[in-house]
Amino acid sequence: MLENFRGYANLYNEVIDAIETGSSFIEWLDNETLIQGIVANAPAWYQKKDRWYLASAHDDRYDGSKSTWFARCYPVDGSKEPKADDKVMRHFDLEKGENLITTHGKRRPVILVNSYMYSWMQPGTESYHERTWLCIPVFKYKSRHTNSYIMNGQRLLNPGQFYMPESYNELAGFDCASCAHLYAMQVIPEKYLTVWHNKVYQRGIKLSPLAVKFLIYHYVSNMNVLSCFLNESQSEEPTQYEMFKDEVNKIIDSLV
Repeated sequence: MLENFRGYANLYNEVIDAIETGSSFIEWLDNETLIQGIVANAPAWYQKKDRWYLASAHDDRYDGSKSTWFARCYPVDGSKEPKADDKVMRHFDLEKGENLITTHGKRRPVILVNSYMYSWMQPGTESYHERTWLCIPVFKYKSRHTNSYIMNGQRLLNPGQFYMPESYNELAGFDCASCAHLYAMQVIPEKYLTVWHNKVYQRGIKLSPLAVKFLIYHYVSNMNVLSCFLNESQSEEPTQYEMFKDEVNKIIDSLV
């Protein structure tokens, strides 16, 4: 296993193979069809501190691309919804009571969880339905993240996070150690998705079916609202997820 300040790169592969022979945590893609577990690039939003809405500054009725807008901080005190002015409503095709609310985001890796065809605006007209994916954004660990913080992530001690290993010895993985942010899960239309490629190997990757199962179980098992159902359905035998987490922690304990 590769050891550095960003965790143990091949640990998850070794533990999953011990649970289910021949399985791995992350695999190289054979083809680039979008399916569950694939890592894609997509414009994903995330919350920093504030959100904003727009007010018109200069309106060009004949060429909307030349219009300009002021960003106003969206209220956090539960006060009345800011009213979008007529020019903003016209340019952005807003309905009465709607606002164009903005937050931070960029094109980043996301893990595809589930797809569906849907349109809230036109549910009865199939031509308006578009394929959309439930996605989990992936963030790189940065220098501001301490070694203990990263190791807690790899030990699966953070409820809203799941450690994502880097590629190692030609084994599939991310460019560097990263983290799937479960609390930032979001829906993204398929038209915005392209397959993500590892920069070194120029190949796409996907989480194995067992890895996707662990990812979702980690999220669900830490939601108190579902704990009663999980407890009712559990036998005295440990789940594969519990076996995986226990073994990961045992190996890390033996190495530190």
